[in-house]
Amino acid sequence: DAPPPIAWDHLTDALDRLESLLVRDDTAANTLFDESQPLLRQVCGEQIQRLGRHIQQFDYPAALDVLREARATLDLAVRADST
Repeated sequence: DAPPPIAWDHLTDALDRLESLLVRDDTAANTLFDESQPLLRQVCGEQIQRLGRHIQQFDYPAALDVLREARATLDLAVRADST
């Protein structure tokens, strides 16, 4: 079976909201991560495991670094796909 299509607008929204919460050290990041994990895992793979570990440990600065790495990788992949 092929994986379901990626809902890019939902993914972007989840990443934006998660980044905003992590910047503010808001524990709502834990809930949002749990809810968004299947979509994030579909696109970002192993980086999501690292992100999840940091979030579960409330190490939001480290989680923010991983999230930004994942976004940069994702942006490069999207640009490569569109050429």
